[in-house]
Amino acid sequence: MKILVGVNDSKDSQDVARWAINFASQEKDSEVTLVFAEKRMSFVSYEDITDDQLMALAQVDGEMIFDKCLNGFNTKGTAVKERILIGDPSTEILKIAKEEGVDFIALGTRALSPVCKMFMCSVSERVIKKSPIPVIINRFPSETVKDLQTIKA
Repeated sequence: MKILVGVNDSKDSQDVARWAINFASQEKDSEVTLVFAEKRMSFVSYEDITDDQLMALAQVDGEMIFDKCLNGFNTKGTAVKERILIGDPSTEILKIAKEEGVDFIALGTRALSPVCKMFMCSVSERVIKKSPIPVIINRFPSETVKDLQTIKA
């Protein structure tokens, strides 16, 4: 089983990463890919910063986020890969999911207010709308049953 988890600095996404690793650990040779994408902000001027410098900053952010996801957490032998990218998070998540041939994408979601939803769509919404593979949104991962069972059809 291969799972891609989009992560950011929110507790929800970090909890979803742990949930996905727990879920994947039930199957031998499973793999979880954690993806952090640093988005270029339209209101920030990048003319004084090189792509290498921007990637170095993203690397620092990504490593801190991965550390929050995995620090003190038992992966139970599940292979965990980490990817740090520059770009729109939903686009990068979908691109990596295709490249890696994952079985599904797991994301957390923040409850955006109706006003925020009018002006912007969440990463999870964009991924759901454009993904050709299943997407699991786990809004309350810390409340999910701890002892997960894989259902075999």
